Amino acid sequence: MHDILRNEKYSGVYVFKKTASKNAFGKRNGHAIKDDKDVVRVPDGMPALISPEDYQKVFEKMKGTKRSPAAYEATETYLLSGMIVCGECLEKHDHEFAMMDNSHPIARNKMTYVTYRSGNRDNKKNCDN
Repeated sequence: MHDILRNEKYSGVYVFKKTASKNAFGKRNGHAIKDDKDVVRVPDGMPALISPEDYQKVFEKMKGTKRSPAAYEATETYLLSGMIVCGECLEKHDHEFAMMDNSHPIARNKMTYVTYRSGNRDNKKNCDN
């Protein structure tokens, strides 16, 4: 369903030369796509099933509900993942940095203590939160 909603051809745009070329062994990866400037798009190249405005609305909605890249890699369930941002970074840098989760075991075979810290702290070392 996701690929159908993200496909531009339903809005009447014909897209080709999208996948990357073959590698040195003659194999092609269908998931590797070229840069946007190398992809050929022909507006009104095919009959549109939905209006371009509706397609853009769906695209923006799906972009807004997209999960973070590491959302599926956590071994534990963190209740506030993706819902809270660092207030200190927002105040100092005027940019929202997501709060990352971290768990610390209290003792062997006991409960774990879950904390959240700013993503800016790990990436750029600009946050003390």
